[in-house]
Amino acid sequence: MKKFIFTLWMFVALTVNAQISDAVRFMGIPVDGPKEDMISQLEQKGFTYNKDSDYLEGRFNGESAILSISTNKGVVDRVVVIFIN
Repeated sequence: MKKFIFTLWMFVALTVNAQISDAVRFMGIPVDGPKEDMISQLEQKGFTYNKDSDYLEGRFNGESAILSISTNKGVVDRVVVIFIN
């Protein structure tokens, strides 16, 4: 009985932990950290950061695009993709 309860408790603990640490991802990058981290990771994927206008330029889904990153209390909460036509 002790083994069953322990196994059940471990299963519940692992399941809850997996759900809590699961963040939304954009191009494989978690959308839950500082803006600077998101910018540097997107630069590694080939985007160019325009410091004056505060956006990134590059290719998204095979098309030219501008990415705008929004934050809430210093944490990234939104990435806006604008396709250039």
